[in-house]
Amino acid sequence: MAETYEALTAGRGGERCAPAEALKRVTEKVGTEFDGALVDALGRSIRDSSPEPALPSVALPAVATASYGARGWP
Repeated sequence: MAETYEALTAGRGGERCAPAEALKRVTEKVGTEFDGALVDALGRSIRDSSPEPALPSVALPAVATASYGARGWP
């Protein structure tokens, strides 16, 4: 099951999936290919090891530019 998840996120054998999509695909096979308790443990492990969400990028306000002379000051 972990190998399947890793293969999906690495793109081996086809398209590369985002972690959430790969976990969804593994979850869809609970009861037929994978044990539900193990898939739950994998999901918890992935959520617990995820880095903190990145801060949104923010545009900084424009700063007036001055014309500097030869010595480096206005």
